[in-house]
Amino acid sequence: MNALLEKQGDGRTDRVVEANQVIRARLAEKRHALMAQGRPLVGDVVLWPNNQRRRISHDFGDSYQTSFMTAGSFYSSSGHGSFSGTLQPPVFAEFLIATDEISQEDFWFFSENRAGAGRGVQCKLPCRVWRLEPFRRTRKEAESHPRALSAKEFWGRDKYQYNLVVESIMNPRVIDEPDYF
Repeated sequence: MNALLEKQGDGRTDRVVEANQVIRARLAEKRHALMAQGRPLVGDVVLWPNNQRRRISHDFGDSYQTSFMTAGSFYSSSGHGSFSGTLQPPVFAEFLIATDEISQEDFWFFSENRAGAGRGVQCKLPCRVWRLEPFRRTRKEAESHPRALSAKEFWGRDKYQYNLVVESIMNPRVIDEPDYF
């Protein structure tokens, strides 16, 4: 734990510590409320098919980017996570299956909610654990996917780029190359 979350025995520091403990408790409450919505959150953990543990780093709505567990840092001021670091290619949202596991993961916030250099406080916040279960689709299924519909509208059905999108939906690269991601 960070020194700004542990009592030091002097008046000023103890007040800062108490303020930071309240902030951390509120962040945990907000995180639990967000988790109750049942959708993946930035900062959540994903169990990969090759047994790696990664964290959700960016939410596109229909897909999520993940990062390796030590590839950056997660800031929180509202229970939501904000990631800074190295991102991996996105995976479709429907590949993520919720588990019953909740994991305490690393985040940080500004001491006393005041931004400034050297004011970061490390803490643990609850995160749901998801399992990545990618699957293949038929061409018809892939063509009805929102990403394919968007590509069709943008490029047109007969364009090479549209067919690349459909092919990536039919045969997600993560199935054959989980280490690539």
